[in-house]
Amino acid sequence: RDADLPFMLHYSGRAGGPTHPFGFDVSAFAAESEFLLLMDASLVIARTQVLDYFAQQAEVIRDDHILFRFSQGMTLGSPEALLLQQLCTEMAFARDAPRLPIYLAGQDAEFAQSYPELTLLRDVVFMMRCFSLPTSDALPSVAPWHPA
Repeated sequence: RDADLPFMLHYSGRAGGPTHPFGFDVSAFAAESEFLLLMDASLVIARTQVLDYFAQQAEVIRDDHILFRFSQGMTLGSPEALLLQQLCTEMAFARDAPRLPIYLAGQDAEFAQSYPELTLLRDVVFMMRCFSLPTSDALPSVAPWHPA
């Protein structure tokens, strides 16, 4: 079951110890999708269900546990660092600050194989954020990416 995977236990705050659940912000999606011309009632229902789900999550997720705030920059934030440190502690990966962006970027093969859910979640949240932008001016500038 996916819910029992180490990543999911940490993400949900059920890993034991002094942990709290993590989540991500969909307010940009809520704002930008408000004016979509959804002609199919099932799409309207799906949008409402997604927004309701995240509204419930917002009541549980602490502000310092909101992951992937791409609108604030493309650098490693403290929530991502906290999640990565928890994962590193569980699997005995190096927890030093210079390694954390490398783990998040998927550039450490062993870490990426241990936690494939992390890179998938990162990419889904990034794509959701990109599709929720009002204009292309809000996108990051085109440049080769590097982890630090």
